[in-house]
Formats: sequence, structure tokens, C-alpha cells
Amino acid sequence: MIDEDDPSLDPTSLLEFGVDSDGDGYGDPALFVEACTPPPGAADNVLDCDDSDPDILGLTDWVRDLDGDGFGAGAITSSCTKPAGLGWVRLEIGLDCDDADDEISPDAEDVCGDGIDQDCSGADEVYPGHLVGFYYVYDGPSWSSDPLSYSCVEACALLFGGSPSDFSCSVTPLADTSLAYLDGYADETYCTLPNTDTYKKGATYDCGAVGCSYSAWVKDHAACDVRNYCWEF
Repeated sequence: MIDEDDPSLDPTSLLEFGVDSDGDGYGDPALFVEACTPPPGAADNVLDCDDSDPDILGLTDWVRDLDGDGFGAGAITSSCTKPAGLGWVRLEIGLDCDDADDEISPDAEDVCGDGIDQDCSGADEVYPGHLVGFYYVYDGPSWSSDPLSYSCVEACALLFGGSPSDFSCSVTPLADTSLAYLDGYADETYCTLPNTDTYKKGATYDCGAVGCSYSAWVKDHAACDVRNYCWEF
């Protein structure tokens, strides 16, 4: 004979389970049933705040979501139902590490190497690419021939093979900094730090006010003798 069907069962060994009248998996703290395992209509907890409503579960921790990205932060409020007012979300879905920026949350995709922890993982993800080489900006075609304007990744693909989408750029061989030196027509402003152009994968460069007047691979009247490093992934 098994469990309650056994007449020799010691009644003091029975366990108490909360009655689950609304079928939400949470038991009523005021109504119990004794058994060896949870029988139908009972739960292995007594956490239900309202056993007549399946939408009201156990005591829940809530936080405010100030930037509207679905994740909250700050002081915790515990209640059975969502607190009054706008912006309350369940704490259990995760904490927002910057609740003033709706592009930063545990659900966001991290941008590697930009110094920002978009996905709230605790640190900015490291770019997974590897250094394939470098080139000097001034090794490109002369402005005097009215050449095409190249972004750094376009120059990397042209010089090392592949597609621009396969590359990222840096101004140092030590890490992918997502920066690239540019040379402007008769203008060396972008050939020095901190005026390097911020490179974003998939984006294009601002070609300036007069046509495409900046390029990452071009020979100016004044040489831009700096290196752009190409990272492939």
C-alpha cells in the first residue's frame, strides 16, 4: 500500500499543503490539506495572496521603471498586486543598471569595445576580432585625382580582402578602439587624437560639408602619416 492508502501510515508524518482553488500554482495560507505529496487542487507552498483570482499570485517584489525599457531599479516594494502609479515592473525579471537610459537594460545587445555595458552584464564585452594588419592613411590615392572617399573598414577590405562588414578599426595595435584616423581635403584635423572619427560597425562616415571631403585612405597635400589598424572577425 502506498502513502495515504496504507492503513499503517503514521498520521504525524503527513505534510501540509496549501489549497490552490484558482489553479495558479500558489496555495492559500489559510486552507490546508494533509498528504504525503501535493494532491490535485493543492500546491507545495502557501504564498497565494488571493486564491480566488489566478492573476494574483504570491507576494511580489516591484521596482520602478523610469526609462520605460521594461526593467526597473531603485527601492523595492513588496505587494500581491502591482503598486498604484505608472512604471512598476517585477524585480524577478532583472535589474536595470542605468534606469535613465532606455537603450541600457538586461535585454539590450551589448556593443563590443565601446566602453558601455549596454546589457547590464557587469562589463563591456570584448571585441572578438583579431588584428590582421595596418595601413598608413597617406598611402591612399591623392586628393588631386578626386578619388572615392573610403571609410576605414572599406579600406581594410580593399587592402586585406573581404567585405567591409568583416572589419572593425582602431588607432592602436593593442585593442579594437572603434576609432579611425581620417584625412580631410587640405585639412589634417582628423589625423591627430582626440579628433579621430568614432567608428561604429555598419555606419558610414560624415563626409563633411563639401561633398565627401574626408577619407580614411587618401593622400592629402599635407601627408597624414598615421596608421589605421584593421581587425577582422
